[in-house]
Amino acid sequence: AGRVMAIRFADAKAEARSDQEPTDNLYVKGLPLGTPDATLRSVFGQYGHVVRLKVLEPKNGESSDCAALVQLGSVEEAMAAVEALHGRVLKGPVPRMKVKFAGKNSQPVPNLYVAGLPHHAQEQQVRAMFSQC
Repeated sequence: AGRVMAIRFADAKAEARSDQEPTDNLYVKGLPLGTPDATLRSVFGQYGHVVRLKVLEPKNGESSDCAALVQLGSVEEAMAAVEALHGRVLKGPVPRMKVKFAGKNSQPVPNLYVAGLPHHAQEQQVRAMFSQC
């Protein structure tokens, strides 16, 4: 499962407009948190040379997705990427979970800190997963 990507041409004001002039800069949203740069380079590299790429993590920590800025080698390459990828589901490696002891000292305690879970993970699913360890 993945998220539907929304891709548009980026401009200095970063406003979404239907009459926006195509550029070689793209704004991509709807990416799973922790999407690796390499995954995006691979996906967008199918449509041209990736000049620059920056994943934008959410500022508030409440969002379950992130965005990215992607600059391709030409306007034509960017147009091809938008046409092919807008509204598609990003498939690729899911970020690995990070599990460590909770607390400042990271000493063994009965609590664990787990990061990298899908936003829709339910407590019973997590319990079932750890019960197999």
